[in-house]
Amino acid sequence: MPDRETWEYINTFAPWLSAVGTLLAVVVSLYFSRRTSQVKISLSAGYRIEIGPGYKEPYPQYIFIKAVNTGARDVKITGFGWRIGIFKKRYFYQVVDGIKMRSDMPIMLSFSEEASYLIDLNIGDNWIKRFVKDEILPNRRLNMVSLRVYASTSIGKTVYSKIENSLKKELNEECDRQLNK
Repeated sequence: MPDRETWEYINTFAPWLSAVGTLLAVVVSLYFSRRTSQVKISLSAGYRIEIGPGYKEPYPQYIFIKAVNTGARDVKITGFGWRIGIFKKRYFYQVVDGIKMRSDMPIMLSFSEEASYLIDLNIGDNWIKRFVKDEILPNRRLNMVSLRVYASTSIGKTVYSKIENSLKKELNEECDRQLNK
């Protein structure tokens, strides 16, 4: 059995342990507070073909952009666009006029809500043909590797994502068509 002097020595560590515990509690609470306050958006852009009863070839073709709020806080998306380049980046804002919209713009998204937009490739000047001609060529490899879709938010946070393989394939095929003219 420890004597009184040993117990007094052991009790001198109590304030230190209490301070360390308090510090750890503050760090953990700040970590979780910061984590839940961050804007988190799952963003994708791909190529889609619309089929259904009564549709005949050629089927309507679209570029499909979808954003899902995966964070704990509400987020307001104010626009979409494209970014190309590694060192010298070029940004292109996607105009939503004339887009077959499934969601309004700007749009407020709560947790797990989504916004989706279709860029119609069948009307007017085909978006893929113009984008390849004006922006992808002549530095095709570098531009395709660095191509990203982005979503801008009302708080100044911009979320970037790689494009889906389906859209990458369509862009590459259009590059081949334009180079083989």
